[in-house]
Formats: sequence, C-alpha cells, structure tokens
Amino acid sequence: EILFCKHNSKNDYVDSRVIIYLRDCDCGRTYCKEKAAVVVQNHLRRKTLKDLAAEFVVEYVTSFCILIYSFS
Repeated sequence: EILFCKHNSKNDYVDSRVIIYLRDCDCGRTYCKEKAAVVVQNHLRRKTLKDLAAEFVVEYVTSFCILIYSFS
C-alpha cells in the first residue's frame, strides 16, 4: 500500500509501505504474536520493497505460517 506520498503526489516505490496483519493464535505461549512480529520484521528489514514481490502475504493458520510471494 502507498501510505505516504511526497508533496507533489507522485507515487514512487520509495513511498510504498507494507502492512502485515497477524492473527492471534491459541498456542498458550506468552507473547506469541509479538515474537512472530519480531521474526517477520527481522526477515524483512534486510530487503527493500522495490526488491520484494509485487504481492506479499503473511497468513498464520492454526500452528504454522504461510508466506505467499508473487513476483513481478
């Protein structure tokens, strides 16, 4: 999603931001959602959005994580 645009309203790759929604899991561990967010953040920190796929989906289903990439 493009959240912030420059003053001239030109939509560049540098203006793009990614929003990842993490669902709650019922595993019983403490701070499970926070730990998952830190892991995802550490993996994404090394890449720029320009280098990533056109579509990127992180979906947590019960006890595992599904990552879906769509390359342009």
